[in-house]
Amino acid sequence: MVWWDMSFKCGYRLQFANGKGGRICSTEGARDWTDRFAGIMELKPCDSNDLPFYLFYRNDSRISETPTEFIKDTLGGKGLTEIKWQPRRIGPISIFSNNQTSDLVCEIGSDASFEDSIYSMWYSLYPFYRHILSFGGVPFHAGLVEWNGRGILFTAPGGTGKSTTISRLPPDWSMHCDDEVLIIRDIQNRYVAHPFPTWSNFFLNQQPKSWIVESSLPISAVFFLIQAETDDIKPIGSGTATVLINQAGRQILRRAWNLEISVEQLELRRKLFELSCELAKTVPCYMLNISLTGNFW
Repeated sequence: MVWWDMSFKCGYRLQFANGKGGRICSTEGARDWTDRFAGIMELKPCDSNDLPFYLFYRNDSRISETPTEFIKDTLGGKGLTEIKWQPRRIGPISIFSNNQTSDLVCEIGSDASFEDSIYSMWYSLYPFYRHILSFGGVPFHAGLVEWNGRGILFTAPGGTGKSTTISRLPPDWSMHCDDEVLIIRDIQNRYVAHPFPTWSNFFLNQQPKSWIVESSLPISAVFFLIQAETDDIKPIGSGTATVLINQAGRQILRRAWNLEISVEQLELRRKLFELSCELAKTVPCYMLNISLTGNFW
């Protein structure tokens, strides 16, 4: 018996400015979840088999209790039956990967509530971030704004004014996201930023909102925010910038790093630091002191 429908054969494209990415697809039982997930990120339908697939399914009564057997049965037509799939539990989901392809299979379980559904979407991006690191991308805790066609990043630890700063920018600045971006080099070797959803917003108000994740902007500057008595802006050297960029990347990855086996975790940390060094040497970085009533606004 075949468990997938046209959503597995087609799915949605998640492709970045350097051509890397994947095809989001699902079995029938996970189709509503996948449609919602793709809608939040404004992904377009994809009928190409050239991209690695990211297959979502629910472990319901129709599927064997052994996920690896389900994978073999489902993916037999792709010639993947002899590949050894390694399981990894990340929060509310289980990820199955292998060392021969970039394909991924994700068991999302049942959604007991709206919050459960959002949590599983949030955590399901982590395997993408692992692949992103491998081809030179940096997940980054920052807001992305556009001014005159250029992308500018504002970053700070959670709760210290990043979203407030972005929301108070004048009308000729446009906000693309306020929490999470992916930084990569595009096909022209420029650093660009892709906006990603602010998943915590769904827990606060559950209002419909979407982000055009496949869009990107060339990065012209990164500002690290500090609450201060007076406004001030200072350029920072590549050494300090490397440390701060690395910290901003770890803020995104830390929710799953503690679940990695030690060898993989060390490799990911090393890769993130190397990429932080490269980014700090290329993109201008500044320390931005902001007061509540100063001239910045």
